[in-house]
Amino acid sequence: MHLHHHWRDRPRGARGAVFAVGAFDGVHRGHRTLLASARAVANRQGAALIVAAPPLAGTELTPLRVKSRLLSDCGADALWLLRGAGYDAATFVERTLRDAFAAAAILRDDEGDAAATGAGIRARLAAGDVTEAAALLGRHYEIVARVRDGRRLGRTIGFPTANLRLGRAVRPAFGVYAVSASTPDGRLAGQGGVANIGVRPTVDGTTELLEAHLFDWAGNLYGRLLCVKLVAFLRPERRFAGIDELKAQIARDAADARTALAVRPA
Repeated sequence: MHLHHHWRDRPRGARGAVFAVGAFDGVHRGHRTLLASARAVANRQGAALIVAAPPLAGTELTPLRVKSRLLSDCGADALWLLRGAGYDAATFVERTLRDAFAAAAILRDDEGDAAATGAGIRARLAAGDVTEAAALLGRHYEIVARVRDGRRLGRTIGFPTANLRLGRAVRPAFGVYAVSASTPDGRLAGQGGVANIGVRPTVDGTTELLEAHLFDWAGNLYGRLLCVKLVAFLRPERRFAGIDELKAQIARDAADARTALAVRPA
């Protein structure tokens, strides 16, 4: 699938194409139903399927690299990011897709039922209900970022962590999760672990991070992209009296995460 980063970077085959228009934030189950319909129309017309996506303000359920992969899996031939278009999506549809490109068909992502769309998924993540969020998404919610260097405190207490800044990712409930981690290069694939998402009130209290301790694995991930899937919510984030109490709780969290992953492997 081809990725076009600006509205002036017009995809090949756009004239007479089938267009799916919308942010497709999350590429959730509802989106995949719409895209399957669009792909079927494109096949009948012998046309390309192009996803035309207006800019998404604020946090996002799906980072661009993941969205691109998921849209490609749904049969899209191109993802066209409408950055800099200068007018709303409805005007863009009429001026460009209908008039200039003579689109064969245009399907819109209107996000009708909020309970089963991006808004509903965000609400469930905010409540820590990653199980229901996964049911709506059709997959586990994932946070993708490069592993950054940190204070390396976890290493000194027997629980080294991979630290990820949350960036534009939607913030799930701050707390501890059973997770599954992978890298795009295949170095890790479905590696189980336990992660804290939040501000680490015992040792910091200000910086939002995802800190993932990966079970039975040792290696250098600094600077690598890491995809962390949230499999189960274990407990809310809290402050501890000191490092010894924190260490004891992490050991309990790790045991709970292993149990959760045995029941719901990712």
